[in-house]
Formats: sequence, C-alpha cells, structure tokens
Amino acid sequence: MGMLTTRPSTREQLEAWDHFVASCPQGSHWHLSWWLDCHRAPLSRTGILAVEQDGRIVAGTAWHRYGVRQCNVTIVSNGPLVSDPASPALGSLLAALKEDCRRAGSFLLQFEAFEPALTEPIRSFFARYRLEDQPVWKLRHPGIWRDIRIPLAGRTQEELLKSFNRLARRQIRDAQQAGVEIVAGRDDGDIAAAYEIFRESSARKGYVIRSRQDFHELIQQAWKHGMGRLLLARIEGVAAGFLFGVFHHCGAVGVHTGHTERYANIPTGRLLHWHMMLQAINEGIPYLSLAAPGRGGVREFKDAFHPQLIDNTRFVTVILKPHLVDPLRGLIGDVRWMEPLKRLAARR
Repeated sequence: MGMLTTRPSTREQLEAWDHFVASCPQGSHWHLSWWLDCHRAPLSRTGILAVEQDGRIVAGTAWHRYGVRQCNVTIVSNGPLVSDPASPALGSLLAALKEDCRRAGSFLLQFEAFEPALTEPIRSFFARYRLEDQPVWKLRHPGIWRDIRIPLAGRTQEELLKSFNRLARRQIRDAQQAGVEIVAGRDDGDIAAAYEIFRESSARKGYVIRSRQDFHELIQQAWKHGMGRLLLARIEGVAAGFLFGVFHHCGAVGVHTGHTERYANIPTGRLLHWHMMLQAINEGIPYLSLAAPGRGGVREFKDAFHPQLIDNTRFVTVILKPHLVDPLRGLIGDVRWMEPLKRLAARR
C-alpha cells in the first residue's frame, strides 16, 4: 500500500497523531495536538501533517505559521518525526509540506532543532532552492534548540540523588526539614493558586507569562489527556511554590515553575523538581527535561542536578520566495521585536 498524506483534524486522527508522537524517541510535548492548540497567538497558526502507511502514521510534523494569508513564514521546530529517516515517508512528508507552504503563500520555510540524521535528506530535497544553515526568521521560536535532561531510566532513587551536586542534595534536605509539603494539584483552585505564584514570581523577575485563562486552559488540557502534573509546595498550609510538568510517555518536561517571596529562603523549587523526578521514575518515564539551559541563577539551579545536554542547534532555512525574503530580512530577523510580540501573545 502506498503513502497517504493527511492533515489530522478529527478527534480520532488527532489521537492517532498524539500516539505516534508518544511512540517516537524524538517526540515531545512540542508536537502534541492539544499543546499546539494551546499555543496559538495573534497572526499565527499551527497545524500537523502526517504520512500513513498501511493505516498507521510513519512520519509527520507539526508546523507554526506566522503572518497573514499569502505572506507568511512556516517554522518546523524539533522535527520532522519519522519512524525511519531512510524511508520514502520522509520524502512524501517534505513534498506535502512544500505544497502546503505554496498554498498558504509562505515565502520562508525554516527547519529548527531536528535530529542530525535529517540534515542531508532535508537539504537534498530542497536543493533547487536557496538554502541557509542559520535562521532567517528570529522573532519567535516555538521549540528549543538546546535541551537539558536528567536521565531517569534504570536509576534508583538513591542513585539519582547521589548524582546531584552537594548543593542540590543539601537544599532538598533543607526543604524537607523545613516542613515543606508537596501535594498534587487536582482542581481549578489549585490551578488558581499556582497562577498567583506564577504571576508574583514573574513580576519579581521581570519576565512575561501567559494569561490566567491560557494558563488554566493549558493545565486542564494536559490533565484531560492524562499528561499534566501540577505539584504545589505548601508551608504551614500556605502555597509557597509550584511546578507544572507534562509527561508525554517518551519523556517528561518541567514547563512552568515559581515561588513566593514570602518563603524565598526555603528551597521549595529544589524539592518540587525532586518529587517530579520521583513521580516520573514511578511511571517509567526515561528522563525529565528542564528545557533550555538558561542563564545566571536559572542555569546554576539546573546545573546542580548534573543534567545531560541535548544540543540540536541546527537549521535548514529554505528561501521559497527570495524577492520577498530579501527586503523583509531586516524585519523578520530583528530580535528587538521579540519582547513586544511576547507581551502581545500573553494578552490574547
């Protein structure tokens, strides 16, 4: 039976897509259908292309499109996903993606943070176009290029704890001795408590967060699909910190976290991450991602767990319409637009 390219849209099709993502070692929350739905923003769209063979998905990709009809860019981040890079399915997928970009009026197609084995097949397929090995579109990236992960597979609780540096182990003990209680969030009230901590923490540190409604929707959707984990740290019954993560079967990721100024001297964040790791081990999850390495204190916090760095900083940028890309390059490559765009998206 030949290859069939589909655009999953029905509940059954989207469930099949999410199952495929969960079965791929390279799959992550970035590709899940409900995650994509929760990350739409002004002047942007998301979609999925899948290739089926004998009734099952063997390749596919999620895409993000920024701009207006007939004048936009298409970004493929942390993908495509293929069961076998040498399979004809990859060629079918790229052909469908090229046609989709043509119909939508994309003048730029940018692949980001894909597996090394996909570099040459992607470049070879788009060989007749002008290609660049750096991102031309720089305003917003829907995935991450460098991912730090804590390996969990085959490790006991004791082995994992010993792998952390002395500071991390001491902070876990300090939080336990301070009487911090870690509880699983289960309802709207717990989501509201987490958001208040998130809001306070972001105001204190000066970063942009999603709206209350979006935060609530994201966690509810994650719970609905059995992938959401919301942990709250309580001190004397008062919510002092939270950690929201997504368990997507082939891995887990800590998505949002924060703590209150009132209990800033107690390392609730360290204990929250430790409990999420233990939960992941109990559920047979092979790793917990801490997302991008970060800088300053964030980097120091993550490094104390002695994580592994997964570096997928590679790009293939396909210039579909040079006559549009060249004059617009100064605009779409100017990162000074990034913060205003984030603030606009957070208010949607």
